[in-house]
Amino acid sequence: MLRILILSALLLLFAPQAQAQEGALSEYARDQLKGIPPEQQDSFYLVQGKYYYAFYTRESYRRAMECYLEALRLAIQYKHQSVMHQCYFGIGSVYDANNNLLQAVRYYKMHYDGVLKERPFNPSNVLRATYNIAASYARARDTANAAHYTLKMGQMLDWLTDSTERRRYNLLTAHLFSGIGQQDDFSRYFALIKDRDDFRDGELAYGRLFAEEKSKYALLNGQRDQVIPPLLNELAHTRDSIPLLNLLHQSYALLGQYKEAYEVEQLLVDADMRSMDRATYGDINYRLLEADNLLKQRENTELQLNEQELKWRSSLLYVLAALLTTGLVLTVIFYLRYRQRSQRTAARNKEILAHDESNSLMLKEIHHRVKNNLQIISSMVEIQLNKPENDLYFSMQEIQTKMRTLAIAHQMMYEGTEMKEVDMQDYFEHMVAMTLELLASSSNPVEQRISMHGNRLELEKLITLALAVNEMLINSVKHVLPYVSGCYIAMECRLIDGEYHFTYSDNGPEAADSNVTTMTGTGIRLIHRLAKQMDAKIMVEKEQTGKVQYLMIFSRTNKSQ
Repeated sequence: MLRILILSALLLLFAPQAQAQEGALSEYARDQLKGIPPEQQDSFYLVQGKYYYAFYTRESYRRAMECYLEALRLAIQYKHQSVMHQCYFGIGSVYDANNNLLQAVRYYKMHYDGVLKERPFNPSNVLRATYNIAASYARARDTANAAHYTLKMGQMLDWLTDSTERRRYNLLTAHLFSGIGQQDDFSRYFALIKDRDDFRDGELAYGRLFAEEKSKYALLNGQRDQVIPPLLNELAHTRDSIPLLNLLHQSYALLGQYKEAYEVEQLLVDADMRSMDRATYGDINYRLLEADNLLKQRENTELQLNEQELKWRSSLLYVLAALLTTGLVLTVIFYLRYRQRSQRTAARNKEILAHDESNSLMLKEIHHRVKNNLQIISSMVEIQLNKPENDLYFSMQEIQTKMRTLAIAHQMMYEGTEMKEVDMQDYFEHMVAMTLELLASSSNPVEQRISMHGNRLELEKLITLALAVNEMLINSVKHVLPYVSGCYIAMECRLIDGEYHFTYSDNGPEAADSNVTTMTGTGIRLIHRLAKQMDAKIMVEKEQTGKVQYLMIFSRTNKSQ
């Protein structure tokens, strides 16, 4: 009954503002709205609210709120329960973004009550709603309510059947317990996922949260050497870099590694990542210096008082001896520290020099590879343009497939973990899909049967092989696909007695009335030339059905190497 009264009050409150909400929309959005039936406009306003919210400015938040409120009015009018629940979430998000946490919790709870009653029941939506409530309470420093809803999350985890979702909500539960200071509960939930490293950023920055909590877990368990690596590892490939740099700065400072903390702070200052200018930092540093001087003055005053008390209790001889001994010890300590710091600096400089040399060699190798591949592209274009066919458009498409064949190989190598070899299975799946997308007809799909058995190949050898396969694919598209329904191409590579045995075949009928061993077309000549270039033996066999099979036998590297 109370819920009905609340909804009725909302309806009466927002009804007079129906026309005013159009002011929140752009001219283009208003034109789109004219073609949408009134009973479907609540979803349109909901989408517009999400669009404005994503800009993260005060004005965009205001417009988002107006859209959410209009969507809620329409959803109440037409009794669209699902849209109503989403509107509650959107309104709560806007309040949350503006630090109005009490109102945010209020609407998050209305969203929670709604998704809890939805059918079919979606446990992931319920857990997310619970997390929003707990996180808002945590930000409002309401530890009791934050702990209550976090415990609810822990009890709901068994509802999830998807292992990925369960790991994510284990992480969110651990993160909330960490935020409210319940370290035992944090350790218990994080221990369930601490050995996983497959978190990826979704709607929430799971990768950053995992790195943050893994670092806290290591510090909590006394593993000081494991505090920094998770943050550096996540920072290497994440887009959520600003919070990670701040966490890295705090962690270095907490571990007493002030030099590293200073370097990270300089990165943040130079990049303006903390939305503070240099004048602000200068003011902060000045205040810190004043506080440090005041502390030193107090320490000096205490030392003077202690010294006066010692003068009354001890003789001058003992005082001088103590001072001399103290000075000698401090001198030795400072000398040892200076020596250790000099050694570390020398070792670091040596590492930097070696790293620079390695980068220089890698750059030269990249230039060499690009030069070779540009020469290959030039030769391929010249051969393609000299073909007797008259279809210039198809010829240009063939040239395009060859250029993309090279581009995919380079892209996969540079995006991989190492820059020497490329996974053949992944490469040929991408390359074949690209070639068929450009050359094949969508009305006669081609089945791909690719099995590379986990083999990898160096870049130059792979590119030569890929260009030969490109010619085989073009032959299949020209001479098989137009005449065979249910066409397929098959590729397989096995490592036998230290040599690769690579086979390519389709289901014919290419050159069904000719002897393939005497074929003299431009394509087959190019395939033989490429096989010779990679020191490969090539055999071409034709079955009675017209099926043609290529077999290439070659080693991992060229003999010349």
